[in-house]
Amino acid sequence: MNIVAGKTVAPELIQHEATPERIAAEVMAILQDDQRRRIMKEELSQLREKLGRPGAARRAADLALSLLEMKSNG
Repeated sequence: MNIVAGKTVAPELIQHEATPERIAAEVMAILQDDQRRRIMKEELSQLREKLGRPGAARRAADLALSLLEMKSNG
């Protein structure tokens, strides 16, 4: 989701980063920080609007490919 948003909207704990301790720490940080939680909810809502209509997976894939092409070109 962060790649589609173009910024970090929510922590993405992938593979070795997805430990119980790390997940718990991220959840607690979000729950204890009202402003962070509010901003995250707003950004997730905007992302949902962006991807909400049918074909979201295709649009996300197209956007990811576009970003990769931009990076490789320069």
